[in-house]
Amino acid sequence: MSIKKLLAEIRKFYTDNADEEIVKKYAKFFVEGYDPYGVDPKLMVPQRELWLNKYKDELGFEGFLKLGDILLKSGKYEEAFTAFFFAKSFADQFSSKTLEKFGKWLESDIENWAHTDSLCGDVLPKFILKNIVSLDAFSDWRKSDSKWKRRAVPVTMIKLLKTQMPIKSLLDFIDPLMLDEEKVVHQGWVGF
Repeated sequence: MSIKKLLAEIRKFYTDNADEEIVKKYAKFFVEGYDPYGVDPKLMVPQRELWLNKYKDELGFEGFLKLGDILLKSGKYEEAFTAFFFAKSFADQFSSKTLEKFGKWLESDIENWAHTDSLCGDVLPKFILKNIVSLDAFSDWRKSDSKWKRRAVPVTMIKLLKTQMPIKSLLDFIDPLMLDEEKVVHQGWVGF
């Protein structure tokens, strides 16, 4: 019941704060797909915190993951970022199964570079940094049919450049993607 209640709150907030000028401002950056409400990020950040604090005990990690599934299926730009925010708030509960779920989001629900990069910058590196999985857990991602899942590999590794992981091992790991035919996969290398 609470998932439906929170979902309604989220959608009402985004609809009430929609701004066509923001939509126009950012549309030029998206070739693959962009379906936003047009909400100013300065409004979204504190609102997400309020929702998390209000529903954290009631929904827990599993409830927020189920909500994330719904938010990502909508295709709405701001809803996906909300799902990622909720997910990263529970990083202490991540497991290898959680990584599988996020991999499925990349395969079937994520449709643009910004969503991919947000998931990869804010969420996916935590799996390696917290020793939940090793780098090898991303091996099959390099051969995925989903260009977004393939892009996720180098973008996730960018965050790891700031750690003690040897740069050469990260470069070797993403090297098979050098010949990828998708431009968005190549653009994932920019941080290197």
